[in-house]
Amino acid sequence: MASLHPGSFEIYRIEKLDPLQFISESSGQFQQTISLPAGQYLIMADCSSKIIDIEAGETQRLTAHHVHFKAPSPPRPQDKFLIQCERYKETQSRQSFTGRYQLNVLSGAHDFLVGMIPTRPDPELLGAKEPGEIFYPLASIEVAAFQGQSPETSYFVSPVDDVLAITENQVFGAKQYLLPGSYRVEANGTIQYVTLKAMQEHVIEPAFLEVTTPKGIDLEASQKIRGTPLFAELNFDHHIDLNELIPVMPGQIHVRLSDSKEQKVIHLEEKESIKIKAKSVVVRSDCAPWDWTCLGRIQVYLYEKSKPYPIAQGVTDVPLLYFADNVSLSLQGTKDIHRVLDSSRSTTTLTMGRIQLSPQWVFRNGFYTDLVRVETTTKEFFGQSLDINLTTEESWPLLTGSYQLATYVSPTKGESERQKKTKSFIIRPHQSTSLTYQVVSSDEAQVEERTPSPFSKGSEEQVMAHPFLDRGFL
Repeated sequence: MASLHPGSFEIYRIEKLDPLQFISESSGQFQQTISLPAGQYLIMADCSSKIIDIEAGETQRLTAHHVHFKAPSPPRPQDKFLIQCERYKETQSRQSFTGRYQLNVLSGAHDFLVGMIPTRPDPELLGAKEPGEIFYPLASIEVAAFQGQSPETSYFVSPVDDVLAITENQVFGAKQYLLPGSYRVEANGTIQYVTLKAMQEHVIEPAFLEVTTPKGIDLEASQKIRGTPLFAELNFDHHIDLNELIPVMPGQIHVRLSDSKEQKVIHLEEKESIKIKAKSVVVRSDCAPWDWTCLGRIQVYLYEKSKPYPIAQGVTDVPLLYFADNVSLSLQGTKDIHRVLDSSRSTTTLTMGRIQLSPQWVFRNGFYTDLVRVETTTKEFFGQSLDINLTTEESWPLLTGSYQLATYVSPTKGESERQKKTKSFIIRPHQSTSLTYQVVSSDEAQVEERTPSPFSKGSEEQVMAHPFLDRGFL
């Protein structure tokens, strides 16, 4: 076996071709002559193989060429260089070399996967009868190490222009040797694109990002109540832990909190460190801390000023995280009633109660009630409820505060002006307030059909000692 460099190869005696059967015969060294009995043999070298027939008294001369991948600097033990190849197609025999930069390849056409890039050496050279050498200059990518990093802190490299979906990981501070070309470097969901020239060593200094939450909030509540943790998301699909400084690729980054539709866009330079402060609001229901069937059962919506859709959506008893200023909060069932949040506060805790409404039908010739709704009356609130169903009792949660129940009565023939009657009431934490209101109708028969409300007995407004009697909503 002729070769310019030392090395070894394997010899297998073929017993049968169809189906293929062979046994290991021996191994040999290049530049040595090996005596073998007459027969058919499979010779395997690095990433290559050849079948030969040996007859009695005959000498077969094979050629191995030297393929050398030249690193731009002496490789260290932690640096990575990977070669993958097919050794013998019929048996799907494959080889994978890590940290090996020189191969002895038998003559013929052979394909390699060199650091994720498919490569076929010059077939003319590999077909030459005399041994030759092929040099491939490499380049390297490295994401610099930083103080305090864990041993598992990794970055990922993949080719940009290739059809193969291959990615290699490497620890921060170690090099990834690659063929020249364009690559995508990723760390914690952040990306940088790099074009490498032959023998170039490219080092990326990471930036650092931390999404912080206010002290004292219960970050574990979401996991306990909903079964999912609170987190931050980078660039639309990568989740990171809160209150943890992480390395990222320099450049533009989109940051989103787990329950939010709001995207915060930041730009980081190399070695720059930024903390993004999230705010928190939690609405406390009246549920016992151990009542998992009750906790977190009411939806909470967060709105930014001038936007008609919620920027975040969570549940009661779980902190709802957000970045925006000028926001308001509403509850499921009363989404048009908004509580304005103080922009100067990093954390807000709100409580809720319940209102129970019962209609009482009365006859009044020439008039009818066309609208009943709950309206806000203080600067902390704005908006009003949807129209209340005048034929049935209703019960919904409301944030604690002062409100009014507004009843609108109109004439049947438009001979007089529409009348508005209001009744003020207060929603107290974890208590239920019951109100009876009049529904005016000019149809006596309709009034008689209505069953008197159970709340018509006694006072018009009652605060129940045992709140949220109607657990059906929860």
